[in-house]
Amino acid sequence: MNSKWLNYLLLTVVFVTMILSAGCNQEKVLRVGTNTWPGYETLYLARDLEFFSDQEIKMQELLSASDVMTAFKEGLLDVAALTLDEALSLLSEGVALKVFLVMDISAGADAVVARSDISLAELMGKTIGLEQTAVGAVMLDGILQKTGLQLSDIQVKHITPDQHVSMFNAGAIDAVITFEPRTSQLLKGDAKILFDSNDIPGRIVDVLVVKPEIIESSRGNLVKLVNAQFKALQILSSQPELAAAKMRYRLDVAETEVMSLFEGMKLPDRKENQAMFADNAAALQKTASHLADILNRASLIDSIVNTAELFEPSLLDAH
Repeated sequence: MNSKWLNYLLLTVVFVTMILSAGCNQEKVLRVGTNTWPGYETLYLARDLEFFSDQEIKMQELLSASDVMTAFKEGLLDVAALTLDEALSLLSEGVALKVFLVMDISAGADAVVARSDISLAELMGKTIGLEQTAVGAVMLDGILQKTGLQLSDIQVKHITPDQHVSMFNAGAIDAVITFEPRTSQLLKGDAKILFDSNDIPGRIVDVLVVKPEIIESSRGNLVKLVNAQFKALQILSSQPELAAAKMRYRLDVAETEVMSLFEGMKLPDRKENQAMFADNAAALQKTASHLADILNRASLIDSIVNTAELFEPSLLDAH
C-alpha cells in the first residue's frame, strides 16, 4: 500500500472516530413532565420563546400529578415537576431522586372551593372531592386542623383534576380541593373559597426532581432548563403582556386573566432558590420533615423518609 492511500486511510479512521466520539458525548433529549398548573407554565413559556429546543428538552404534559409520578417512577421521564410532598411519596417507595429547583410556593393558589351556601363550619357530613395525592392530604389536614373536625366527620371522594369542575357543577360533591386555573373556573359559578394555602403558609412547594444518574449524563441540558426557567421569570415580570399572550392557550383562559392566576403563588428567582438551598437546604429540610409527618399520619407513606441527601444545589450556580 503506497503512502498516499495509507494517509487517506488514517485520515478516514480519524474522521470516523471523531464522529463516533461526538455521538457518544452528545446528551440525550431531557424528558420533562408536568401536569397543568400555572406554576409550571414558565417552562412552556421558555420553550415557546425558544430558550431551549425540543432536541435538547422535551416538555410532556400529563393529565394529573399522579400520572407524572407514575411516569417518573417507570422511567418515562428524566425530570418531573411535583410538589415537595409528592417527591417525598416517591422517595418512600424507593424511587431515587434529587430536588434541584423550587418552581413556586403556593400562597393561595391551592384552595377548598365549596357551594356558596356552605361555610367552613358547615363541612361536617359534606362530600369533599380531592385527588388522592400528597397535596390533597396536606390541604385536607389543614382543613381538619382549622375546623376541629375529624376525618370521619366528612365524606371524601377521590377524583382526578380533570373531574373537579364537572363533578362540582353536577352536584356530585359539595366542595373540592383544587387549584388554578380550575379555581377561577369554579368561582364563575355558584361557588366560593373556604380555605386556601395562605392558611398553611410554606407547606405546598412545587419543585423539579431528577433521577440522580441524569445529573451527570445530561448536566448541560439540566443547566439549560434551570437557566431557561429564570429567563422566563424575567419575561413574566418585565413583559407580562407577551407572557400572557403565549400562556393563554395552554391555560385555557382569556389573555386578561392569565396574570391573575399567579397572584396566589411566589415564584422564586435564582437568588431566592440559592438561599433556600443554602446550608444543606436547611429551610427545605424543615418543610420536608413536617410534610413527611403529615403524609405518614395520612397513611400515604408507611415510614419517615430520609431527606438528608434529597436536595441538589449544584445546578443553580451554573450560567
